[in-house]
Amino acid sequence: MRDFGRRDFIKMGTGLALSSALVLPAALARKAHAAAATPEYLTMVGGGQGGAWYLGAAAIAELSKKVWPGVATTVTPGGGISNLKGVGAKKIEVGFAFAMDVTAAYKGMLKFEGKPVKNLRALMSTNGAYLSTVAKPDIKSYADLAGKSAAPGRAGMTGLASFERIVNQMGVAKDVKIVNTGYGEMSALFQDNVVQSATVIGSIPHPVVDEILSVTEGHLLPVDDAVADALGKAFNYEKVTIPAGT
Repeated sequence: MRDFGRRDFIKMGTGLALSSALVLPAALARKAHAAAATPEYLTMVGGGQGGAWYLGAAAIAELSKKVWPGVATTVTPGGGISNLKGVGAKKIEVGFAFAMDVTAAYKGMLKFEGKPVKNLRALMSTNGAYLSTVAKPDIKSYADLAGKSAAPGRAGMTGLASFERIVNQMGVAKDVKIVNTGYGEMSALFQDNVVQSATVIGSIPHPVVDEILSVTEGHLLPVDDAVADALGKAFNYEKVTIPAGT
C-alpha cells in the first residue's frame, strides 16, 4: 500500500457529514504532507458522547487506519473551544471546532483574548450546525429561564459559550443556574426536572433533542430577532429557521 499525503487524506474524508471544521497542529500537517511520513499515533477529539462530532471522530479514526495501517488512534470526547486549546498545546492531534472559534483562536479573540493559538491548520471544512435549546412547555423564551436550571454543556463546549451569549443579551445570565454536564446526561436530567432546558449544537434533528422529546414534553426555544442579529454581528452567527416538526 502506498503512502498517503495530507491531500489524499482530505479527499477521502470530505464526504463525511459532520460539523463545521477539523483542525490539527501545524507540525502534524507538515509531517503528513511528506510522502514517506507516517504518524505513530493520532488522538481524535470530537464533542460530547452521542453527538455527531464524537461519531465523526470515531469514523475518521477508522479511516486513518486505512491510510496509515501502523498508526495507533484514540477517540475522546471534547468541545469546540477546548479542542482548539488542546491542538494548540500539542496535547491532541486532530479536533473538531466551529469556524468562528477557529478564527477567534488564531486571532486571540473572545475566549482566546490575549492568548492566540497560532499552531493551527485546517484539515477540512464540513457542514453547518444548529444551536438548539429544548425547554419545558411553560418556558416560552430564553428570558423565562431566569430562576431556572439549564444544561448547555460542559466548560469548553461551544454550546455553553453560545448559551451564555444569548442569556447575556437577554439580561438574565446571573439568574440562570448552569448545570455543567455533557450530552450523555442531558436527557435524564431534563426528564427528572433537575434542569428545565438543554442546549446542543449539531445536526437537526439532534439525537439528544430526539431522546429528550421521546420521553417527556418540551419544545425548542426561539431566539429573539434582535438577539440573533446582535450575536450575528458580534460573533458571526447566521440566523436560520429550524423547520417545524424537526
